[in-house]
Amino acid sequence: MFDRVVLIQHLYAAGLSSSTIDEILPCLEAPADKRTGFLEHRLADEVERLEAAKREVERELSVLRGLQRDGRRLMLAIDTGVSIHSSDMTTEPTNSPRVRQLRVIVEADDYEAAVSFYRDVLGMAELAAFAEGGDDRVSILDAGRATLEIANSVHKAAIDRVEGVTRPSAKLRLAFEVDDSASTTDDLEAAGATVIAPPVMTPWHSLNARLQAPADLQITLFQETVSPEQRSRLPGFDTDDHR
Repeated sequence: MFDRVVLIQHLYAAGLSSSTIDEILPCLEAPADKRTGFLEHRLADEVERLEAAKREVERELSVLRGLQRDGRRLMLAIDTGVSIHSSDMTTEPTNSPRVRQLRVIVEADDYEAAVSFYRDVLGMAELAAFAEGGDDRVSILDAGRATLEIANSVHKAAIDRVEGVTRPSAKLRLAFEVDDSASTTDDLEAAGATVIAPPVMTPWHSLNARLQAPADLQITLFQETVSPEQRSRLPGFDTDDHR
């Protein structure tokens, strides 16, 4: 049984309107054999609505950042007497991302165990996903912000060494940013993961742990202990084209 008041508070906090909440609540109260899947689809629609709004905000931010740059250049031109042409001004969003989401697809031999581990223990919220029914099973889990880290063999070996891994690791590894590496490591170990290396403070000031997890995945848990601005000033931090 759920706390109706608390649930309604969460739904409002997620930005759902009163009419949408009125549609959803009966689905939660219906017996299992009467559920139609409407709730999952309705929540998926709300996620897509917010994602679309997020994309629009990102577009507007991109334009504003371009205007900021143009404003600084214009003021500098006025101060120095250097001419500036209209073709040099920003009129369209710059550096607008073409990729909106990174999704990693994993085939799990023990599907139930993998879903329970990543969804229920690690706490990744489940999103709506299409399946054909019967033995066709799939779960899409929300991992928050996603990045793709591409490393050469030297860097991969260096990270293994820093995180306390003594054997060569697989080419593919998942890393999850968490609020507390130590307690999350304990929780995942209790749920069946094998700790390869316990949490250790890295030279870039994140607390990292390495585990072997369900679906035959090796994962890193990392807890940031400094801000991105502070980290960017640490030795060794730069983009690849400036090294």
